[in-house]
Amino acid sequence: MRAHHDQASGDCEDGFDRLGFDGWGEAEGRYARGGEPRPGAVLAFRPTRAMPLGHVAVVGEIVDERRVLLDHANWSGPGMIERRALAVDVSAEGDWSAVRVWYAPVGTLGARENPTFGFIYSQVPASQLAVSDGETASTGG
Repeated sequence: MRAHHDQASGDCEDGFDRLGFDGWGEAEGRYARGGEPRPGAVLAFRPTRAMPLGHVAVVGEIVDERRVLLDHANWSGPGMIERRALAVDVSAEGDWSAVRVWYAPVGTLGARENPTFGFIYSQVPASQLAVSDGETASTGG
């Protein structure tokens, strides 16, 4: 994830700035993941022909159930940092699996629908939480 986010704000949540290009895969087992936007969550974009490494952006604010404001870099141009860039869930199911994002060169949402994996949260996944005997759930006990 560091390829985009830590350039954007420098205030990544603990550990987020240490994830590499495959943020979604690297987050598995380390951070909770899901399909609901939350402030501070990282939206992980799937790789495409236009974005061969994918992309990541941090949710700064929830506008409503289908719109959020993102902080990210390198979207509207190399090295360009954007704060409060609008992203709209355009998925048919309303599950944030496809979004359109503000594109500064045209002054509106970009025309391209961008597939996403979902959101990465700063919480440890439930499978890693301590269980009553002091062991972690993932160790089997």
